[in-house]
Amino acid sequence: MLTWSHIPYDRELPRPIVTSHGEYRRRVGFLVRVETAQCVCGIGDVAPLPGFSEASADDAMGQWRSLQSRLAQLSLPSSIDELSGIIGHVTAAMPLYASLRFGIETALADCAARLSGLPLSQWLDADASLDIEVNALLRSQGVPELVAELQQRLDQGYSCFKIKVGVGDVADDVQRLRILRDHSSTARLRPDVNAGWNAEQLSDFCTACSDIGLEFIEQPLPVGEAEPARQIARECGVRLALDEDVTDTQIGGQLLQNDLCDVLVLKPMTIGGLTPCLQLAQVARDHGKQIVLTSSWESDVGVAATAHLAAACGDVAAASGLSTAGMMADGLVAEPLRIDHAYIRLPLVPGLGLELMQ
Repeated sequence: MLTWSHIPYDRELPRPIVTSHGEYRRRVGFLVRVETAQCVCGIGDVAPLPGFSEASADDAMGQWRSLQSRLAQLSLPSSIDELSGIIGHVTAAMPLYASLRFGIETALADCAARLSGLPLSQWLDADASLDIEVNALLRSQGVPELVAELQQRLDQGYSCFKIKVGVGDVADDVQRLRILRDHSSTARLRPDVNAGWNAEQLSDFCTACSDIGLEFIEQPLPVGEAEPARQIARECGVRLALDEDVTDTQIGGQLLQNDLCDVLVLKPMTIGGLTPCLQLAQVARDHGKQIVLTSSWESDVGVAATAHLAAACGDVAAASGLSTAGMMADGLVAEPLRIDHAYIRLPLVPGLGLELMQ
């Protein structure tokens, strides 16, 4: 018999994050905790992201409350295949919100990995590393501040940078990227549009940026317009990453198989867990593509799960979007995740490597 409980959280972000979906100032969610009769625990994070997730935190909480008696009857998985089967059994009876599935999967896997004596990444894949490269999110809007932020991050050891575009004029975004490139010839630049442009704007941007040497451009057009985005980017020699288009494993797999992108950006909180992301990572590997695992600005519990997942995906995973590590750890976990010279170095301890505050 498993015992389940939850811990709600509501945190203000240290700095607002501005995207074409709007401005994010807070993150609301809850941690789920599972405990065995032998007092071994596992934890997971449930934090739907407004603008990306199909459910609100209240929706996820309502579904969570209705599930607890059924979850108590589950057994712990001994492998990732068993975890997939257990979650499949639950979803067959009641389709789960993606964020809740992620939290439940993580808690079960964390508990199982602790029992096995393995870090979660190595429970997922025996050959997994414990060092995860992360990109830095450049948040400043003004050019002087943006350049200063870039230099600060370079000094901290980062070489890969994500920058939100698509909020102002295309010409302004191009100018900002050119200034960043002039400041650093080696920085790997990842502009993220968050589906904020039309085809004409994308064409203007790609034409103007074809000589800048972008690592890729992320989700330039609205959901459902991957094909024209792919054509425009390819004509200009710019690699294309898709994020908001990836709502489940079936759609993600089709995007990879139909060569509609070079990179698939995976948020486990919105995709629906560890196992769907591992499945898509394998499809990407089979088709010579890459994935980027990224957080949804949730607590360190969700970030740690995504970091372990990135480690388990191996070289098919490019630098991860996990620079939010430690951003929402106070009052939740005893020892937050730390980034050292642009790497999260996962502790060589069983499970996620995090303990809840007492």
